[in-house]
Amino acid sequence: MAKSLAAKLISAGWAKEVKAPDGASVWRRDVATGVAYALKLTAMGIKAAGAASGQGAQGSESPSIATAPEQPLPRAPTRRSTLATLAPGETSESKACDIDSPTSLRAPPPGTKLGDVVDRLSAETGATIGELTTATGWLDHTTRAALTGLRRRGYALSLSRRERDGASVYRIAAVDGGATK
Repeated sequence: MAKSLAAKLISAGWAKEVKAPDGASVWRRDVATGVAYALKLTAMGIKAAGAASGQGAQGSESPSIATAPEQPLPRAPTRRSTLATLAPGETSESKACDIDSPTSLRAPPPGTKLGDVVDRLSAETGATIGELTTATGWLDHTTRAALTGLRRRGYALSLSRRERDGASVYRIAAVDGGATK
């Protein structure tokens, strides 16, 4: 099967047979001379492989292979280091988390678990990870991921370490002059 596939690639001009360098994969060895041969893609073979994977050269079209148009990847917001923005004597324990280019504040749908998390964080007492996991039924790491998602939605979360029975308390910091939502 490998021989027939290699023969088809060579006859189509997509691959050529070359002497295999040391350490390279060998596809066949000449019995009479003992020389090892490898297959190498030609420029036409690289172009065909790129078209099949959707990464072909601009303007190259293959009538038998449809490719999807390339879409730009979304740019994730970058975080500013909290430590870099601290005033002398200020600790990171009470500093609100920042994002360089926050998106507009997007509230989660009411009646959802994430909506309940926002309500609990908006309360003056805030909430600990343990309280949020009990209320939502999520695991600790899922709850922390939800908090990260809220930051990306534009919420400014503050963290007070060891405030309530040794547990850290999260709150939604005041936004737009005191409004939390």
